[in-house]
Amino acid sequence: MDQLKETKTKQFAELGVAAENIFREIMRARHLDYVLFSQPSNREYGLTQEELLAAAQKLTAARFGDAPGDAERYARIYTLALSVDPMLFAEAAPVSEATAALMREAVAHAEQAGQTVLFAGAEQYLPCLTDIFVTLRGKRIAVAVADAAWKEPVAMIYARGRAMTMEELAGDTERYDYIFYAGTDDAGSAAYWQTMRGLLAQGGVMEALFPDDLLRAEEGLAWEAFRQAASSLTVASVYHLVDGETERDLVTTGAAEPSGRIVFGELGTEDGLRHYDRAALSREAFAAADSWDYDLYGWNGSEAVQTILAAGLLDPDFAVGSVFRAVPAMKGTLGTYRLIEPEAVTEACVREDLVKETMAADVRRAEAGDLAVVCGPAGFRTAVVPAALSGAAAAEDVMLFRPLDDYTAEYLKAYLDGPMGRLFLDAMSAGGRCRACASRLLRLPIRRASAAQISAVTAMVRKSTAALAAAEADWRKTKRDAVGVMMGRREE
Repeated sequence: MDQLKETKTKQFAELGVAAENIFREIMRARHLDYVLFSQPSNREYGLTQEELLAAAQKLTAARFGDAPGDAERYARIYTLALSVDPMLFAEAAPVSEATAALMREAVAHAEQAGQTVLFAGAEQYLPCLTDIFVTLRGKRIAVAVADAAWKEPVAMIYARGRAMTMEELAGDTERYDYIFYAGTDDAGSAAYWQTMRGLLAQGGVMEALFPDDLLRAEEGLAWEAFRQAASSLTVASVYHLVDGETERDLVTTGAAEPSGRIVFGELGTEDGLRHYDRAALSREAFAAADSWDYDLYGWNGSEAVQTILAAGLLDPDFAVGSVFRAVPAMKGTLGTYRLIEPEAVTEACVREDLVKETMAADVRRAEAGDLAVVCGPAGFRTAVVPAALSGAAAAEDVMLFRPLDDYTAEYLKAYLDGPMGRLFLDAMSAGGRCRACASRLLRLPIRRASAAQISAVTAMVRKSTAALAAAEADWRKTKRDAVGVMMGRREE
């Protein structure tokens, strides 16, 4: 439990409020505070403890039950409830660091916009709502949620805003200077997006965050919605974000610009939110292309990748995912495992001496012949899992790919580590690091090979990586032994 939450929980307990009732008391206090202090006389002269308790009974007992305690104790509960971020106790799903960075930038954009702003799909970033209302205190804020169960809590806690469900947006008469929307992988998200784009005021801007899979839909409601958006010439940019094992795209729309351009790029969130432009083309060309597959535009931003694809050296429809699968995490697998950490994966091998028994949860279990892939600040590395580590677990930052058919991990390693694979990896790199995850690597086109070619490549890789592993081990021993010589111990 977060230390602040634990401290506040103890303080509520000392006042007789059980943990399961804290959020209820926060809602009661926030609602009371708004209603009572909307009255000028209360703002000027305040309320006695007895008046506060009486108001709590009159205004909230029907919804929340009797206010706890006598007048003095309830006044203390009320004060404590107002002192905490409500979403600390809302049992809302936590947001990732990347999502938090996105929301900080969205709030900054809203701050620079006009007076009316809408934050939709808010159940996906509920922990950020308090910061939104604090930072934008001078704005007219509307919040829309897909889960109707959140409408009343949001309305009561953030009473100076306006809460609604996503379905209610169709009847909304407000026009917004700025809209932020977090969509889901449901095709209905695209329909909501269409509705909200119609709610933009003249000169307004909308940013929408979508799962990458939804944007790459090739038919159905989502495909039609995105096709219409491209044809409207209102799309200004598409930025791709890899957040752990999740891929999302931030799409910005505004006024139609027939002569305008659309920018494609990567998002980085290691030090705030960074935009790395990859490619650009006219909005008319984007509409004619009839594709929202971000990587296609990213590859078009690389002359080397364009050359490979134009020469027919690869079949774009034959990808890594055609002959390999990513090993998924198994939920509910808390236990002690031999854990393959990123530092154990070298260019030559998975170092068994660095694989230690560790407590871990939701693990991916390795099998001999899997390819372990690390993609992070320290670079991109691949290594074949040896038989001795079959059954070991892979850490969160280690991807596992399992061969299908006749293909081998050695073949995939040679491809990804080789010049052709590196060109594609470079095309998805920005800010000094490769922005890949398992799903993105599975979409990379790979060279189709015969059984004889696979066998030959596999033998070459095994021979060379064995020699490299031995050389690495010898070099580690040399470095240790050299220290002894430097310190005056006898050389053996």
